[in-house]
Amino acid sequence: MTFFITRETDWVDVDELQAEYNDEGLPLDANLAVNSFQADYSIEIALADNIDALMDHLDLTLTYGSLSDETRLAIADALALLPDDDEEDLVDRVRLAILMIMTSPDYLVQR
Repeated sequence: MTFFITRETDWVDVDELQAEYNDEGLPLDANLAVNSFQADYSIEIALADNIDALMDHLDLTLTYGSLSDETRLAIADALALLPDDDEEDLVDRVRLAILMIMTSPDYLVQR
């Protein structure tokens, strides 16, 4: 099963989009364009019920293993406050983890 993190309001009329491409003379396939920028977080969602495993994965993926202990602990503590009762809770946990890592100095500062 593959999950795409989107909002329910993000519906795209593919036929309308294709008509716009055609009107502009753009040789693009609207069916491909609709999903081209959607991130696939299925791996992260599968790990989200285990905060340590999720943090290990995101640390390696996003900071090449350079996430400081202080940052890691702060993020893990915040994630632990979120419920994990259902799939939507796990999606929220992944969203928050990625946001917090990508706005941390460990991610933003190149060494």
